[in-house]
Amino acid sequence: MNETTVPKSLLPSHRRRHSFVLLLVLVVLAFYSASALAYHLPMWEWGAGVAGLDVPAYRGAKGSKYYATPIPYLIYRGDIVRVDEDGMRGRLFNSDRVVLDISLAGNVPVPKDHTSARAGMPKLDPLGEIGPTLDFSLWHDGKRSLGKTSLWLRLPMRLAFSVGDPLIASQGWVFSPYMEAAYRKGASRSFWRVSLSLGPLFASRRYHDYFYKVPDEFATATRPAYQPDAGYSGSRATVSMLINSRHWFLGAFARYDWLDGAAFVKSPLVETRRYFATGFAVAWVFGASKEMAPHFHVKNEHAKNEE
Repeated sequence: MNETTVPKSLLPSHRRRHSFVLLLVLVVLAFYSASALAYHLPMWEWGAGVAGLDVPAYRGAKGSKYYATPIPYLIYRGDIVRVDEDGMRGRLFNSDRVVLDISLAGNVPVPKDHTSARAGMPKLDPLGEIGPTLDFSLWHDGKRSLGKTSLWLRLPMRLAFSVGDPLIASQGWVFSPYMEAAYRKGASRSFWRVSLSLGPLFASRRYHDYFYKVPDEFATATRPAYQPDAGYSGSRATVSMLINSRHWFLGAFARYDWLDGAAFVKSPLVETRRYFATGFAVAWVFGASKEMAPHFHVKNEHAKNEE
């Protein structure tokens, strides 16, 4: 699909409304995924914009699918609940070096017969993921006037659920640990940030079944029945950029996945072992609170020097 509008098959209707809402949420989360420290930022901001995603139908599918949709720009930087450049999450614990959050993620839907490998098989509803992430601050220089460099180990563990028909169904779990190195410049409402992250993925058998299992009733001469195992799900590297000013927001990412050695790599539904995914978001800020948010970062001696 090369058009820059959401296809009719994804528009709200009798059976598609819930899938469309989740898709919109996934697009928004994709571009609020770059970490940002709250240096005297407003408690809340609001605006609107547009986002685009160019991603495969599922990990291992050939080709890509383009999504474009308007997005809300809603920022809230509370003490516990936050909706900001780091996504939608709840801060459960924050020590000198360790942070425990609740985080969200997900996958786009796969329409029926979208790929030749799945010809004749049912469509796949979009997936949502929710669970805790334990983050360890490994190092940061704290030289705010010259820009701030940081290194994190992040350990998100999420339960997956499909949304559609049935309304909600459990689809196993995903564990995706990764290292993230980031550089940020700016210390008020205007800043920019670049980051590089790298790590493997692991998932349950039920999660792999959702994408890669071929039941006996859908087996053909060129698509034998297949049952994946739990375990390693491949690895990925992601480069992201974020610019946030007083009046607009810009985010972009590029991700490279490789599936060599994955527990499901021999599935006939895996058409390629390596691929790129990209996306962007731009939004305009219409309003912000006069009340400033509290600092919301790992506390250490460097942070004290930044006050």
